[in-house]
Amino acid sequence: MVLLLLLLTYIFPSSTSASNGSVMEGQEGVLNSSVTDYRDLQQALNQIHNQAASSKATTQDLDERFEDFQKSYVKEKKKFRVQTMPQIDLTKVNDRRIIVRIKEGEYFNYKNYPLVKQETSKLLQEKGIFLFKVPKVNDYNQTLYRLKQDTSLWSAEPDYLLRSSYVPNDSELDLQWYLNQIHAFDAWNINKGSKDVTIAVLDTGVNKNHPDLAGRVLPGYDFVNDDKDPADDNGHGTHVAGIIVSNQNDMGVAGIDSKANIVPVKVADENGELTTADVTNGIYYAIEQGVDVINMSFGAYRYQKTHADALWEAQKEGIVLVAAAGNESSETFFYPASYTPVISVSATDKQDNPAFFTNYGSYIDIAAPGESIYSTDHNGGYKMDDGTSFSAPMVSAVAGLLIAEQPNWGPEKIEWALQLSSDHLAEEEWDKYVGYGRLNAYEALKTDLPSLNDDVEDSSKKAKELRDGTSYTNRIHLPMDKDWYRLDTKKNTTVTINLQNNTKHLDLVSVLYKMDENGEAVEQHVLDDNLSGANENYTFEAKPGTYKLAIYDFYNHWSMEPYEIKVTTNSTIESDSDTVSFSDTDEHWAEEEILYLAQKGIISGYPDGRFGPNDHIDRASAAKIIVEELKLPIENGHTFKDVPTDHWALGYIEAAAKEGIITGNEDGQFHPNHPLTRAEMAAILTRAYDLKGSAEMIFPDVNERAWSYPYIEKLVANDITTGLPNGKYGPKNKITRGEFAVMITRAIQ
Repeated sequence: MVLLLLLLTYIFPSSTSASNGSVMEGQEGVLNSSVTDYRDLQQALNQIHNQAASSKATTQDLDERFEDFQKSYVKEKKKFRVQTMPQIDLTKVNDRRIIVRIKEGEYFNYKNYPLVKQETSKLLQEKGIFLFKVPKVNDYNQTLYRLKQDTSLWSAEPDYLLRSSYVPNDSELDLQWYLNQIHAFDAWNINKGSKDVTIAVLDTGVNKNHPDLAGRVLPGYDFVNDDKDPADDNGHGTHVAGIIVSNQNDMGVAGIDSKANIVPVKVADENGELTTADVTNGIYYAIEQGVDVINMSFGAYRYQKTHADALWEAQKEGIVLVAAAGNESSETFFYPASYTPVISVSATDKQDNPAFFTNYGSYIDIAAPGESIYSTDHNGGYKMDDGTSFSAPMVSAVAGLLIAEQPNWGPEKIEWALQLSSDHLAEEEWDKYVGYGRLNAYEALKTDLPSLNDDVEDSSKKAKELRDGTSYTNRIHLPMDKDWYRLDTKKNTTVTINLQNNTKHLDLVSVLYKMDENGEAVEQHVLDDNLSGANENYTFEAKPGTYKLAIYDFYNHWSMEPYEIKVTTNSTIESDSDTVSFSDTDEHWAEEEILYLAQKGIISGYPDGRFGPNDHIDRASAAKIIVEELKLPIENGHTFKDVPTDHWALGYIEAAAKEGIITGNEDGQFHPNHPLTRAEMAAILTRAYDLKGSAEMIFPDVNERAWSYPYIEKLVANDITTGLPNGKYGPKNKITRGEFAVMITRAIQ
């Protein structure tokens, strides 16, 4: 007896995707070192994402833009949990090949690289995906690194080999004990399946001539040998297929679904080895065949965007995706089970305990028996195997029964029914070992959908209005559920969003978009500072207009417990005739200038009513204030490498840089979060307001050879500064918010 789990051994994640690129006959290199403190990594990630991405409005539909964000964010957030290697192990790469995806309409001249074009299936070519080989005389890692930099490509990654892993099992257990465990006999009194349901088995092929599979195996495809005969020369795929659809007759074993058909998709060879290209081919082929379910009893600990994109497409086509969670007793993200649209299945034993070998973690959705599973053998007989490889097809089979019972339900409703109806083996609603519980086919078929009358709409076009100071409660009702809200602001104001998470296993993520007058998103903020079970809070300076907010669970889970959202505003500008005040500016030397600028909407205070006149101001904030005061158009560009493309002040920084108001430092970077110095302030004001004139400089700390001398001189000449109380100017001092307000006021009056 052996346990077989197909293990992808590929190493690195990749980029985003597109389709229909062209290869013309004719730049991931080394990843960051591995990291262990997830909280630190999450905070580092959010330092990039928790900002507003100011850019020109895009005509892309907001719901589509959100989906694109969700796909990319899951890759970036999860990859920090994965141990990476400094170089690619070429023993794990198929014949030194690289698989690339070309952007639609782009020209990719592979002859600019040391690449040899390989035969690629028409199916992949239609998606803009092509295969190339790096000759042995050339450096593979360097070539891959260069390809990663090529702007005509969405992605470039190794064509990894996927290998099998066998674990011996000599236990003497009752045959097909698992049918009683999952209440299959009771389920068959409700529905035995439908011949109109098809389940794709991406595996080592299937022996269609096995007596117990007769008439249940449709024509498929062999991507290993590139032919139409997906025969099984390993045994794993036939074992999986037997669990799902073995004929219920007087011989052998009984499949869980007695009427559905199998579409065999051979992506693994006789040794259980697969490649990235073959698996990708298999997913798109299954989509093309219009299957209802895809079973994937293989996996690895590396995220690969090529596969993720294909699976997202399958989910959008209404296909239920099921994958094995893995067999190494590991909590590391395991793929394809960890991809967002996929139902991740862990294994239980006869005692309904988590199997000793099963993987576990935040991505687990449901469990099913995985110990001593008796099923068909590719040589014509039967055998017994262990592993999550054989837990997954049980879930696939019951999904088939559910589709027969409820043909109008989509993947998210099928998944929810499987999870809600499961036998809960833990005290909590969800558990990292068994997800929502162990599969129960009978209860699944009896499950009715929850009332969604109170659910906030999944569409941004029907977003629910958030009113200032009012608390709203709702739930993440189903997998893939997202709740859209709308906030309308009529004046410049400070907005605080409080999201109270009452569920331990949900990791709520919110994405906030600023809409322009044409209804297009021009800014993006990500609210995700904390882990599962924690609340999220976010404060930002809002302009008049509409904001839209999407809330979803990062792990694609749901809960019966509600979350609570509340938005509060603190207007700092009412109108030119209104009085503005701050709790900490009374009798401050800069009070008059601070209130003057606040009245005009040029600056604002904190949510608690303070202004913080003695706090420092950073370079990014200075750029924003100056650009807005000058009413300069926001620019779309990326001049400075240390300003991420989704940085909240990118558009302002680019606008200031274009006008020559603010430049980068000597190292070519902008340092947006660095405090602004008094010398830098002098340069900004001189350039922004084209200050002229000369004056006698009496500051002992300003050398006439210093770069800031002519700028400080202009401030003196225009009565913008008289220096500090100690008689110095303090060019290297960090400027305070009060000093900033005074200088701006004097410059514009």
